[in-house]
Amino acid sequence: MMRYGFGWSAYGVLMMIPMIVIFIAFIYLLVKIFNNSDRHTSIRQPQNNSLKAIDILNERFANGEITEEEYKNKKEQILK
Repeated sequence: MMRYGFGWSAYGVLMMIPMIVIFIAFIYLLVKIFNNSDRHTSIRQPQNNSLKAIDILNERFANGEITEEEYKNKKEQILK
């Protein structure tokens, strides 16, 4: 006799649900990673610039081009 109902097709639909959830989670993570990488590059650049400035300041102080007071004032301004 023939049965009415979903049969194997319902099983197929139920198996698609986890796959759809995994796909959506994968897309979400990709978007989150790319958005975070943009933020990190914009945050890191000022730090790199201030590190370069501190290196130059250290060199000038070591070479005797500036006094200790000038060194401290300039370093304080850079780190703000």
